[in-house]
Amino acid sequence: MNTEPKNVEVWAVDTSVKMPVGLKAYLESHDTNDCKSYKGTGTPTGVSLFALEKSVDDKYAKMAYGCSDDLRFNTTIVAVKQNDKWVLVQPTQYYSGNGDLPLCSAISKYSISKDAEPQCVDTKGAIQENANR
Repeated sequence: MNTEPKNVEVWAVDTSVKMPVGLKAYLESHDTNDCKSYKGTGTPTGVSLFALEKSVDDKYAKMAYGCSDDLRFNTTIVAVKQNDKWVLVQPTQYYSGNGDLPLCSAISKYSISKDAEPQCVDTKGAIQENANR
């Protein structure tokens, strides 16, 4: 029996954001403990933080993330559901570097709907409309 405290905290930023089914359990059970050695001022060591900012259809979640007391709302990570399983997409594989716009290749690879991400950036750096439904 594991009696250690959880090293992951997940919450919605406000009541208008719905927690997708299974996301919290996925993040808690798949924590790689990247925050283990991090300790913020007056906080427990190694707590991974995920603040859900946006969710769409129990298949997409955009979250601010960080460690212990270092949650950064301008640093986001995306989780998508594929084949009924959640997957965390690393920011370097998802974002284009053009603001908060994702790469069109990531939109295509993860079948992300235009309700979640209306636009993306193609390989030439041009902004495109997301055609996924």
